[in-house]
Amino acid sequence: MTDAAVAAAPADPFLTAPSSATRRLARAMLLGAFAWAGLVLSGPFLVAEWIVGDIAYHRGVASTMIGAAWQGEGPFVGLLTYYGGLYPLLVGRLASAIDVPFDLVLSVLSWPFGLVWPAACWWLARRIWPGQPLPVACFVLLATVTAPFTHRVLLWVDSPLASAQDVAPLFPRDVALILLVVALGFVLDGRRRARVVGIGLSIGGIVLVHLQMALLAGFLVSVLAIAQSVRRRERGPLLELVAAGALALLVSAWWWIPRVAAAVASRGLWLGGYPGAPPFRLGPDNVFMAFGVMAVLALLGLAVLAARSRPFPRELAPFLLCVVVLLPLVVVDRVIGGSDLVSERRLWLIMSIPLTLLAAWTAAGIIGRLRPLSAAAAVVLVLVVPSIPGTFATAALVRDAWEPGRAGGRLFDAAAWDPMFADLLDRVERDGRHVTLTYDAYATWVWSFSGSQVPSLWLPGPFKLGFDPAVLTGTGYLERVRAQEAAFSGGLPTICVGARASGAGSVILDVRSGRLGILDSTPASPYRVDPSERSQATIRRTVGAGLTYLDNGGYDALRLALGTTWSPPFEAPPGSLVSVEWTVPVALIGPDGVTVGDLFRIEAGSGKLLAGAGLSTGFAQAAIEVGPEGGPITVTALRDSDLLRVTAFVPSEAAIRGTRQEGDGPSRFDPADLCGAGS
Repeated sequence: MTDAAVAAAPADPFLTAPSSATRRLARAMLLGAFAWAGLVLSGPFLVAEWIVGDIAYHRGVASTMIGAAWQGEGPFVGLLTYYGGLYPLLVGRLASAIDVPFDLVLSVLSWPFGLVWPAACWWLARRIWPGQPLPVACFVLLATVTAPFTHRVLLWVDSPLASAQDVAPLFPRDVALILLVVALGFVLDGRRRARVVGIGLSIGGIVLVHLQMALLAGFLVSVLAIAQSVRRRERGPLLELVAAGALALLVSAWWWIPRVAAAVASRGLWLGGYPGAPPFRLGPDNVFMAFGVMAVLALLGLAVLAARSRPFPRELAPFLLCVVVLLPLVVVDRVIGGSDLVSERRLWLIMSIPLTLLAAWTAAGIIGRLRPLSAAAAVVLVLVVPSIPGTFATAALVRDAWEPGRAGGRLFDAAAWDPMFADLLDRVERDGRHVTLTYDAYATWVWSFSGSQVPSLWLPGPFKLGFDPAVLTGTGYLERVRAQEAAFSGGLPTICVGARASGAGSVILDVRSGRLGILDSTPASPYRVDPSERSQATIRRTVGAGLTYLDNGGYDALRLALGTTWSPPFEAPPGSLVSVEWTVPVALIGPDGVTVGDLFRIEAGSGKLLAGAGLSTGFAQAAIEVGPEGGPITVTALRDSDLLRVTAFVPSEAAIRGTRQEGDGPSRFDPADLCGAGS
């Protein structure tokens, strides 16, 4: 486009010709947007540890990639991860290269990467409104600053606003959104080669970081190409689409070809997450709360367009078409009851980009008609200030999202576990793959924080298998759960059988008061279902007289009704120490607190209760010293209580030979040494 064309009056009469004051205001708005992204959305400069949720899964995948499984594997050896690609590969490799924990590397990368989002928005807006700095600046500012009106449920990752996804730390979804904006910018590029290469590489990049977003992005680009072909009555846009699609498939072939083969072998994808979370639904009652000031401006823009006699502005027409073609998919998601491939939240997240463009067009048309001081005041008071409460609430939410040592409803001693994770990660890198046998309560997080794969584990919501493990590894999920239960039901002999059967290079056991935890039971484990059958009907169900199975997403538990007695599949050995773990609901906490005696009667032979007064909400634990005769273990509920785990510790010389820090805590054992000691 020539300078004369840029300087000419805009084709859309709603946008005023830029003046020197308008240009200065636009520059200030751009600087403000980048400052907001760098200083506010970074957290500010948040350093997170023990990140759980989706990152916990990506970290485990990344750690397998630094070994022999460069494509990425799930928690089981041979289980190709459906979610791999560039995000975990690059972050994991960088963390390994500089010998820094994954979470720290991700935190630091998130700070400068937050600036990439407003830069991508600027790239797109410049192609929509060349020579019009005000709508460009309005879009960048709104796309960066806008937050939901204060409502905790709709903040951060739960928000359908694209701008809300720029908050640190960086997720694969955030990278996919940036690449989508870049791809839309290339759609408007005047050079054919740039369009084909730019769109192809952008969509290929989305395939490598976020499969579901890639499907929607490819759908959008296809719709735009078809619309252009119909409008211009020529095949050129369709041929470009084919070429760009071929390029996208080519650059991502190393990732998608193995996964298509795995999906065909598995007869589909296993992507079901935690079924208890209700699907996101947006309606008249929460649309303004979710989209904040952007919803107000977009609605006003629609009113302006409806009142005009002339057609939609040609600059916005393609993006409004995006909204039109995505809206029916919202209906589809509601009809089928919520899906993972096409979810309503993800659809609104993508639609928020064209809706923000409409809001920016509206804001620019209004602000451009104001005097300089009034225009500046309008930018601050209308575009920025309404988002401050939501931004502050989001910052507080992110800072409180993770607590070092807390994962899956239980507490870990981070000082003891971090060196253990680092040691296992070194073994993964050295050996290519490294298997660790440990308690059911630990297995999920051992894989997540170290990449050391496990024979079995509980699957929190984000930990999707992707493919049928029976097909890819020869052993199904429930078979693994039963083998895990058997390994810790008979002491060292069964642990050694489990270690040999799984090819474990490490065994992690707890040491407590000179005793080794060799008997362990997760009461909820026998009632788990295959991941392909996990549904709303399975998360809370009666499994026996007074017994209720609870799938709590991050962990599962067995609820004992008042008067119900439960026993693990083993007895307390003579001289052992029995530990019982459970969760304490808020409803049970009175003004004077609650004690173990208020919740359970715990018996283990003639054992004596050692600990338990003054329990608070959340994870709780009590221990019993067992007499020289040993005996059955029984737990009787004195109130409705959620039981997590029972472990028996026995005197053992092996307790002092593990790789661990001084004192009690988790210890790593070489299977040969451990099994030699137990023979």
